[in-house]
Amino acid sequence: MCEQACPASLLPQQLLWFSKSQEHEKAEHYNLFDCIECGACSYVCPSSIPLVQYYRHTKSAIREAREANVKSDLAKQRFEARKARQEAEAAEKEAKRLARQKASSAKPAAKTAAPKAAPSAPSATPGISDEAKKLKVDIAIGKTKLKKAQKLLLEAQENEHLEEIKSLQLKVTEQETQLASLEDQLSKLTPAPAKAEAKPAVSDELKKAKVDVALIGVKLKKLNKQLEETPDDQELKEKVAGLEADLKTAQATVEKLSTDSASSPSPAAAPKAAINDELKKLKIDAAIAKAAVKKVEKALKKAEEIQAPEVDAIRQQLKEAQQRADELEKALANPQATNTNSAPAPSSPNADVEKKRKIDLAIAKAGIKKAEKNIALLKEQGKDEAEIDASEWPKKLAEAQEKLAALENESAPAAVVEAKAEVAAPANADAEKKRKIDLAIAKAGIKKAEKNIALLKEQGKDDAEIDASEWPKKLAEAQEKLTALESNDGNSATEKNAEKSPESQSSRKPC
Repeated sequence: MCEQACPASLLPQQLLWFSKSQEHEKAEHYNLFDCIECGACSYVCPSSIPLVQYYRHTKSAIREAREANVKSDLAKQRFEARKARQEAEAAEKEAKRLARQKASSAKPAAKTAAPKAAPSAPSATPGISDEAKKLKVDIAIGKTKLKKAQKLLLEAQENEHLEEIKSLQLKVTEQETQLASLEDQLSKLTPAPAKAEAKPAVSDELKKAKVDVALIGVKLKKLNKQLEETPDDQELKEKVAGLEADLKTAQATVEKLSTDSASSPSPAAAPKAAINDELKKLKIDAAIAKAAVKKVEKALKKAEEIQAPEVDAIRQQLKEAQQRADELEKALANPQATNTNSAPAPSSPNADVEKKRKIDLAIAKAGIKKAEKNIALLKEQGKDEAEIDASEWPKKLAEAQEKLAALENESAPAAVVEAKAEVAAPANADAEKKRKIDLAIAKAGIKKAEKNIALLKEQGKDDAEIDASEWPKKLAEAQEKLTALESNDGNSATEKNAEKSPESQSSRKPC
């Protein structure tokens, strides 16, 4: 009774069993989400079973499970990024501690060698010491605030919180300017000392080598644990062997750099600070690029599973993201080359304005994407144009597009003109995307209609009954729609070729 009454040609009895036993995968396999919840099966049921309520509850449970999986994946990514950052910080702290320990061990030897002369020299400093102490305390507080703000900015960039990124970036720039002014005041107060032997400072290459040793050690421990669980895995063994070789080379470089730094004099402080700032920025950019690569890889896997039409576009995005990540890794591996190639740009008001404009552009683009995504979801849910127009998303899409157009039309420096050419194509891309979605919907409609016609034939229906049903009509409509879309695609391609060909251009010229 119920299967004959179902307008979607589903099997309500099997779906009820799967819903009761919470076998969600089987329910999805039997097309549970094709149920329109019309209540026809419940109405004709001789046992008066509330079938629709069961289906609705099972659908909500499946959606909650999917959301929980997505949240757990995001939490795992954040945890791994945080753990890697903490390990890198711990390794850096360890390197600093070792450097301090070496410096403190070298102090007593210097004291015994130095003569007990010039007793009047320390009496010259107490007048400046109070102000210098205050400035040093302020600088230390400013540095801690700057580190906290940079951490928050990095977390916001990893989680793609665009609203927080804008405010945090402004906060970081303000903190950097305050810290620079305090350091200038301190340098004016404290005169440059006479030629005195500086502490043996740890070079950036040595720090990086020690961090690499720590990271490789952590990875090696993880792989050894996995190898204990699965000792027959050949791939794991190869990875462990490769990491052990990398660890040996990294330890050798650390020893070599430590001996070189002990013999060579320490470099100047000002270029060091600039190099450190650029290294931090490169590390942040590299972490963001890696997170973007992981995100695009997951999207590609999902698209390949459901055979979405946007697979080629996602592959191109993955290629670009991977290229960007590789470039940043190369820049991190050789920071001195990047410093020599790029001169340090002075922080000017024009640069701040340009940065703010870029952030506004990114927010506007994100708003457009969000609105388009929600409109597409409403269309998938079967909403008509009137209901979609009554929702807030078309209005938000129009506002975001206006904002983006206004930002693009603003006067920008010569460096931004190239970016405008890249942003100029979203309208064509959106039209192409919409066309692909329509094509996919038409193909899915054809498949569904053919499937249902085949089911009717299997049930023993004759041609007259099949023609009386709605499926032949739906099949014809979907085929017409598909042919219309394909013909439009062919016409646009021929027009483009005609525009490109020199014969067409010459024919357009007046006689």
